[in-house]
Formats: sequence, C-alpha cells, structure tokens
Amino acid sequence: MAVPLERAIATPHPVYGLQWTADGERLAFAGGFFYGGGFVGLCDRQGRITTLRDQASLEQEEGLADAPLVLSSLCVDDSGEWLLAAACGYKWDERGPLLFRVVGGELVLHAAPELPEDADGGTGVERATGAWIHRGQLVVRYVATRTRDVLLRFPGPEGIHADAARSSLCSSRVAVVDDVAWATHNQIHRYSQAGAGAPMTAGSDLRLVLNPHGIVALDLRAPAAEATHHAVERTDRGQAIVCSRGGGALWTGLADRQIVEWELRGRTGLAPRRAWRHSAQGSRGAPVARGIQALCQLADGVTLVSADASGSVALWRDGAPVATFVLPSPWSPRCLAAHPSAPVLAIGCKGSAGFEPGAVLLYDLGLSPG
Repeated sequence: MAVPLERAIATPHPVYGLQWTADGERLAFAGGFFYGGGFVGLCDRQGRITTLRDQASLEQEEGLADAPLVLSSLCVDDSGEWLLAAACGYKWDERGPLLFRVVGGELVLHAAPELPEDADGGTGVERATGAWIHRGQLVVRYVATRTRDVLLRFPGPEGIHADAARSSLCSSRVAVVDDVAWATHNQIHRYSQAGAGAPMTAGSDLRLVLNPHGIVALDLRAPAAEATHHAVERTDRGQAIVCSRGGGALWTGLADRQIVEWELRGRTGLAPRRAWRHSAQGSRGAPVARGIQALCQLADGVTLVSADASGSVALWRDGAPVATFVLPSPWSPRCLAAHPSAPVLAIGCKGSAGFEPGAVLLYDLGLSPG
C-alpha cells in the first residue's frame, strides 16, 4: 500500500510522545535525546507549530535550571488546557513528571511533582516512559529497579481528566480501562554471580539475568492500591501497550516483533487471546532500538497500527494485515497518535542519531470504516 506523506514537522530532537487534543484541532509532541535536549510543543491540524518549549526555555523554570531533560511520553487532558509529560534526566536518570498549562496558546509549567522516596532513601525507579491523566491523578510509568512499582501516581488539579477511551488512540505506554491503568513490566535487569545467561565479560562469572515479560495493573479507584503483576510466559521485552477503543482488550508489542492480544477478564484479570508477527521491514538497518516501538488504534475502533524500529508501519484488523508502508529514510518511529475522528496518523520519529533533529510525520490513511 502506497501511503503518501502528507506533511513532515521538524523537531529539535527525536519525538517520544504524541497526542491529539480531544477536538482534533491540535497535536501535542515531546521528546529529547540521551543527554537532554528536552522539548515540548503544540501544532495545529495543518502541522504548523504554534508553541515550542525547548531545553533552553525549560531551564528557565525554577527547579529545572541546568537539569537536562528528555520528555518521553505525554497526555493532554480532555479540555486541552493541561499537558502531562513523563520526564527523564541526563542519560535517562529518574525525574518527576512535568505538568503544563496552556495559557494564551503558550505552555506554562504548572508543577513538577517530586518522586516519593522509599525506605532506603531512593525512589526505586529509573527512567519514566509513560503518562496518563485520570480523574485528578497523574499516572506515570517508570522502568523499575525493584519489583514493586512501575506505575506511580501523583495528585493533579481538581477536575483534570482524560477520557480512558482516548488512551487507545496514542502510544502513551499507559492504557486505562475501567479505572485501571495497565503497563508493560519487564525491563528489570539484575546482575548476579549465578543464574542463567552468558557471562558479562570474558573470565568473569557476573551474569545479566533478564526478568520475563510481564504486565502490571494499578487500580486507580483505590487510594492506596498496590499494583497487580501478571507474569507472562514470554521472555522478550514488551515495549508498547494500548487498549481497544471499547475497552475489552489490550495489545502489547514486543522487541521480537510479536504483537500479543489480551482479553480483559474482570477489572484486573488477563488472558492471552492470540499473537502474530509484524514481519514488514523498513529501510533502517540494525538501529539500536528493535522491534515494535508503538501501537495505537484508529478512531474507527477496528484498525490497530504497529510501528517497527526499522521504519515499517502496519495496519491490522482482527489480527489480519490490512496494509503496510515504510517511512522515508532516515526516520525510525518512536510513537504514534491517531486523530480522534479522521483516518489521520501522526508518527513521532528519531533520525540517524539522537542529537540530530527529529520529526512528526502526518499521514492521511484514507481508510474506509469496513
């Protein structure tokens, strides 16, 4: 399928977060790179950037001075007035989330909640990779260094909310169904003197032990709920998660290019339904990232979209391929956002290197609803 590129929007660095506003009139985007260079902005439906906060602008904020940022995911509330960004620091160090308010078309930092400390005086988490706003709560997904939390929540302003159904439209790495937040839970690396795996270095018995792929559910109704962990019999890591528009299913995308569909049972129950492979290859050769980077469902409620690190994008209905297309070189996708009412897809991309400019690519897929 030949899908012509409608528009390319240049960004300072790779794009890791994308979401359309509920009315479909604006697109929010955010990103950065390994050493910082964080940015967040808004553009209109035609792809014209209306406001942009780059690293230099963000460093002017109290508490963010001389603190490199990477904004790795974002969520826009239903009113379009609030924007939550998951934030990382230098070399993806832990950082609290950033909450912006749209004032006069500009993005004004409203709050930067601090991470809670654990009994050891640390936070127990590393980089933030996902974000969602739900009934006054700011939900952020972190890669954990311990097996306890990968989803943390912070109090937000009164009335702030993003409809859970909209989490199907973007790769926020947090999916919300029936007041339960879902995220992949798998990237915990532990070093051990024993266990399976190849030695880290020649002549050393220190080994890297990878925890198996899993999924975590956090009940957002309960004030002090503990996360429920679902172990999954699959060893490769899950890198993307999204819910169906109707809320009855979840999909996860794995580093081995598998897409797994899950049936939701009750509020926090889970059962595998089917799996298939994103086999299309793009033009990128052996990038650092691999496999499925992002998933979303189009506004039609039946078409799933997957994006592979090589630059290929595939469309699926009931697990069967509908179409595939390849992004122009040098773009490698990192996030997806489907328009809330039209068959328009926004793709956030990384270029040849992290410090180089990134892009948001807009495609009109022109799909019929059937």
